[in-house]
Amino acid sequence: MREFYSAYDPDAPQKFWLPLVTVHGRFQPPLHINHFYTYLAHAFRIAKKVRILITNPTLDEQRREEALHRHTRENNPFTYDERVKIFRAVFTRLGIPPSRYEFKPFDITHKNSWNKTLKKSVPNFLNTYSAWSDAKLKRFQEKGFRVIHANIPKICNVSGEQIRKILFSSLSLKQKKQKLLAAGYLKEALPALFKIYGKREEIVCPIF
Repeated sequence: MREFYSAYDPDAPQKFWLPLVTVHGRFQPPLHINHFYTYLAHAFRIAKKVRILITNPTLDEQRREEALHRHTRENNPFTYDERVKIFRAVFTRLGIPPSRYEFKPFDITHKNSWNKTLKKSVPNFLNTYSAWSDAKLKRFQEKGFRVIHANIPKICNVSGEQIRKILFSSLSLKQKKQKLLAAGYLKEALPALFKIYGKREEIVCPIF
């Protein structure tokens, strides 16, 4: 997996195809192996700067038939700011300088958000792997936004739902960390993830 780091290795030649590219996702929570190695790392390889658009930023996303679980509160436990904090901490641990990335909220289910958030001059990197990602690709194309389309296979079968269940279980902190790593959560993200909730032995899922 380390070969994906070459794009932001300070000792590697810095030759990029694009000055800026966007990626987007809900990242609840950031970051698991597929978030990074099959998506973000490729964006860092092709562009000098990556604009990370975080969807469902205000936790009131509209219901979508292609992904019925996305809008529910139990599947969106992290605020926009919390997700950004985890991202920044992970990138710092990975040695990615702040000049290589930026963040913006993107309410993908609200039509007014598209023209407000996206620019026709900036290409959008999309990796499709589900009915929901296929639907998003179609919407980007229909709205006339530039798309770099990829079909990068997942490294492993990571489930965001499984990661959330582990995090909010009654397991000990040590057990949670072990199970999260086994489920495909990125080890560089663990410290920031648990820092958000404080140094507690038990993290209990909030009642919505």
